[in-house]
Amino acid sequence: MLVWSRRQARASRGLTRFIARPQAFLFFPLLLLEGLNLHVAGLRALRNRAIRHRFAEGALLLASFAGYLAVLLTDLALGGLNYQIEHHLFSSMPTPHLRRAQPIVRAYCAELGVPYHETSLFASCSEAIRHPHQVGAPSGPPNVEQQPDQTIRPPHPPEGRQEEKT
Repeated sequence: MLVWSRRQARASRGLTRFIARPQAFLFFPLLLLEGLNLHVAGLRALRNRAIRHRFAEGALLLASFAGYLAVLLTDLALGGLNYQIEHHLFSSMPTPHLRRAQPIVRAYCAELGVPYHETSLFASCSEAIRHPHQVGAPSGPPNVEQQPDQTIRPPHPPEGRQEEKT
């Protein structure tokens, strides 16, 4: 598709000749398409039973697809929660721009000596669950392992019954 010399450009015809002139501007989009083409070729190759490590090839292709999908959908799926600090500093800023604000905020925090807490999606979910669990623990029943000698008894026996002696 691309031409690599002036002689090749002069000899080109059709679509190749049409693309040759603006090829410098089209280089990165074409490179992206070539990356997609390599993935498609990899999927097609998996049908070939002569490939020795088809399972490993398939697993690697699946992992790369999952990685691309995660990168593309993270902002959309989290609705900007992956930029929580920036969201709270600039609440009216559109979500797509929070990504641009992040390095500025991170650098400013470092300049002030303020910690900038950043974590992965799974660690974030773990933190979000752990905190309410920790702060809510005192309101629940006492932990039997920590207090084995204490028995839970009502403060007063129910009316008409006497407390059993043990």
